[in-house]
Order: sequence, then C-alpha cells, then structure tokens
Amino acid sequence: MDDNKNEIRTFVFSQLPEQEKDKFMEFMINNNVEFVQDSDSNYIATICIRINNDQNNENKKSDEGNTLEKPEERDNTRTPPVSRNQILKDKNSDFSKSERLKVSPYSAKPSVNKAQKNYHKSSKSPSTPGYSKQTLPQSVEPTKQKRTPRRKVAENEMEYEAILSLSGKPAGIRPKRMNISSTIICMEDLYTARFIRDTSYFKAQLKKGNSEEISDKPFPNFIYEFYKKKHKANKKLVQQNIQDLICSIELHRRASQEADLFASFLSQKYDARDLVFFLYTRCLLEKEIGVKFSAFGKVNPIKVTDPRNVSLSMKTCKKIAQIFFEEDENELKNFLNAVQGKIDENYDQNGTKRIQCVAFLILLLDEFHISKNTNSSMHKSVGIMDNPFEDNEDEEKYDELVEEKYEDEYAPDPQFQPPPLPPDDSIPEDSKEESNILEKQPDPEIDELKAEILNHIQDNRISQLISYMLKTVVSRYEEPMEEEMMSMLESEIKEALFSKISDLINSLFNDSLEEWLELLMIHEPNETQLNYYEKCRDEILQTSQLGDQLTLDNIDDIAKMVLQTTELKQELAKLINTLVSQVQEGD
Repeated sequence: MDDNKNEIRTFVFSQLPEQEKDKFMEFMINNNVEFVQDSDSNYIATICIRINNDQNNENKKSDEGNTLEKPEERDNTRTPPVSRNQILKDKNSDFSKSERLKVSPYSAKPSVNKAQKNYHKSSKSPSTPGYSKQTLPQSVEPTKQKRTPRRKVAENEMEYEAILSLSGKPAGIRPKRMNISSTIICMEDLYTARFIRDTSYFKAQLKKGNSEEISDKPFPNFIYEFYKKKHKANKKLVQQNIQDLICSIELHRRASQEADLFASFLSQKYDARDLVFFLYTRCLLEKEIGVKFSAFGKVNPIKVTDPRNVSLSMKTCKKIAQIFFEEDENELKNFLNAVQGKIDENYDQNGTKRIQCVAFLILLLDEFHISKNTNSSMHKSVGIMDNPFEDNEDEEKYDELVEEKYEDEYAPDPQFQPPPLPPDDSIPEDSKEESNILEKQPDPEIDELKAEILNHIQDNRISQLISYMLKTVVSRYEEPMEEEMMSMLESEIKEALFSKISDLINSLFNDSLEEWLELLMIHEPNETQLNYYEKCRDEILQTSQLGDQLTLDNIDDIAKMVLQTTELKQELAKLINTLVSQVQEGD
C-alpha cells in the first residue's frame, strides 16, 4: 500500500479526451505550472496532490443534497489513492466554463473548505525542475447572486423620503451601483450645478434690492429638478438617476466621508442654508489652494487632483477659519484645537501633518450648523456670509453651462457624461452632442509615458508571455510543431494581443471604465473587477506624477499589472488553444 502511495502516476495530453484537455490546460495556465524539456524533447511537469482523508470523510457526511459527490464514494470508509486522470474526471474538480458561470459574479471570495485552500507538500523539493506546488482546484457551491439590491433603497425610504416622494415609487427599476470615483463625479456635478444656480439667484436678488435673500430650496428638490430638466421630464429616467444616486451613496458612505456628507445633505440632516455655507467655504478653499473640484473626471485625470487626495496645512485652515471667527478669539482657538486633533490623528496613521479637505469642511460645517441656534459669534459674523457670491467669477461659466447641449439618452455612469444644468428653454428638440464633452486635450508628457509603457510591453513582456503559453499548448500534442510555424503563430498572436493591450492602456489614461469593460467583454462587472480597474488607473496616475524620478521598474509594474488582468489572460489562452488546434488538425 505504501508503494501505491508513492507511485508517480503519469498521463499524456494527447491521450486525454478533448474536454479534459481543455479543463486541464486552463488549470495549468491559471496556476503557472512550470514545464521543463527532457532529453527526448518532451515537455514535462510534476504536480503533487495529497488527499486529506479526515477532511474527505467530513465532506462526505455533510450536505446530503450535494450532487457534486458520488454516492459510491460516500459508502467507502477510506479514500484510495487517486490518479490525476481520475481527479480530472471527478465532478469535484470540474472547473469548466459552464461550472464557473454558476458562481455569482458578485462573489469576491467564494467559500471553500480548508482542504481546498492548502498547498500540499511533496517529497520532491520545490527547487526540482518542472515541479509546481499548485493543487488542482475544487469546484465550489453555487452562491446566491448579490444583485444590485432593490430592497436597499426601500430600507432607506424614510431617510430619503423627500426626494423619493418627488420622483415617485419606481416600478421595475433596478438601481445601478457606481464605483467610488463615478459617485464622487456625480456628487461634484450636483454641487457645482447648485452653486452656480445659487450664484445666479443671489445676483438676481441683488438687482431687485433684496441683498439678504439666499436660495432656500431644499437640496432634494433641486436634484429632482436637475434630473427632470436633464431628461426632459422623462419620469423613468429621472427615477433611474435618483435610484442610482441613492444606491451608490449608500454603498460608499461608510468608507467615504465625501459620500456620507452628501447623504447628509440629501437626507436634509443639514438644511439649505448649511449647504450654501458649505459650497461657499469650498469656493474659498478652491481659490486658496488652486484646486477645482468640479474638474475631476471631466478633463485628463492625470492632471486633475482627486478630491479625496486633497489635504490642508494648519496654516491654510487657520486662514479660512479666521474669516468666520474673527469676532471671538476663544471660539477660533477652540476650533483650531479641534482641527489640530484631526491633524494629529492623521499623523498617527500616515506621518503627514495635514488634514483631509473634506474633514476640515465637515468640522467647519458642524460649527456653523450649531451656531444657528446659539448666539455664537460665528453665525453673527457670517450673517449673509459677506455676500458669498458677489465676488466669484462663475457668471460666464454659468452661461456656458446652461447653453451646453447633451444627449438625452440615459448614461448609467456620470463619469462618462457629466450632466449639465440647462435652463427651461435651452434644449432644442433634436439636440445631440456633436463632440465628446469629456474630450481630452493632448499632453506631450502623458503621450510620452503611454508610449514608453507600450514600447516596454512590446519589447520585453509580450513575446515572453506568448512564447511560454504557446509552447505549453503545443506540448499537449504528440507531433511537435515546426519552428517556422511556431514563429508564424507567435507573430499573429502578438499582433492581436498588442492591439488589445494598446486599447486597454488608452482606456486607463482616458479614465474610461466603460471602454475597459467593453474591451474585456465584461457585461456585469463585479466588485473585484471594478477594484482592479481602479488599481490599474491609480497606478498610472501615481506613475505620471513621478516626473524625473520615473524608472524602468515603474514602467514594468504597469506592464505586469495590465498583462495580469484575468480576462485578458483567459482570452489569450483561448486564442492560442484555437490556433494551435487548427494547425495541428490541419484545418
């Protein structure tokens, strides 16, 4: 029996049924199984598998309805040694496309037992040529899909009652969850539109002699009218936008202060006057630090700072705070102590003596909110906030904005089509945008970085990847492929793959999630896929800011990250498998 356990069982690819060839081929590619060439020019790999009998017996007793376990295996008290061919035939190791599609695309980490997670040890040393310590994957139980939750909005109907009562209860509408970047862009669009509208309203009141009049329209009402004008009163599209906004805000508010603050305005925990104060303070900060929050997502993302990354020094905080606390030194001192506390907290986390911009604005907003019901000098000094809108220069920008045309078709992700704010009579019946409103201006530095990345992939990475995968696929056939044919296939595959990689790189530089998903043929992206896109995009953003400190390692990191995209690797494996099969079978 010991001899049987130690026996090395072998199999030949060409002798396996076609279906098992494909399954095992995909496993080897996904797990980077290493092959070495022997003296007979055959490619050989050794894979070690050890069956855990105790765990196997536990699995047999659990879940009576588990159809993935064979009845005859449940009756045995001992699990005999299993050959690789038997494992491939066993349903527990079925990782074909049809099985994988049963797993929810929204499940970031399907549950597997400990035995399935372990890498098994072998009597062979990991340094032995051709050795791979990866184990054959086990199939997982299909999990319930985490579709975009319609009930999530229902749970928050009370909190967002004001805006939901205006839009009406949607029938048959499923909210679409935006990623955090798209959600912030959507919030910035609404903040900007509200600030410009308040600017226009305030100036109109000044002309009438009502110098103390500030717009008191509730924020939910403004958002409803905003989407109503955008979609020409199309009720279904208005409801869809509002549902998407609420769903996305709720999705991100725990991890994002920006989203949580916006939710507070939307649910009217802060009233219209608080909102005006917040927007005015933001305007002061923009002028002080030279950042335009509303530009995020509308121009080249490499050149525009993400609002989440903006931080303030104590000097800047004091300069802004003095505008509102100039009449009471004690209140100013107490507020600055609170700011210093936040800075110290931030310093403990990352060693930077600065405060996030949104954290400072929230502190100042809370002070203002409380001061309205007290005799605080802050509220007295604010008054009508020293005519907050009379010295800003947004009038021309407002005129440009309200004259801008847009497509009236619903775009689920505002990142790709920021909604403008048109007046009642500014939209022609057949208005269609002739050019992309997100069109990027050419930038020599960005173009140079993009070219360096593509050249590095073409010269150093892509040939190595294709050569390895091509040899792996060819090794499954008895008859070796001629070098000339191998070279021809490699050239053809390289051309097709490089074209796809070039498009993917462009989508990252343009911050076009929609294009990225389309290129990878992802129709319903899960959270893992969205996070990977953001990871790649952020890597490019950080690399572009290195300037003279840019190294070849930085370029190589981006190249590897793009080439390791799961969907790209799967597409490449299928392409190679198809082409080699056609050549070997003489098609």
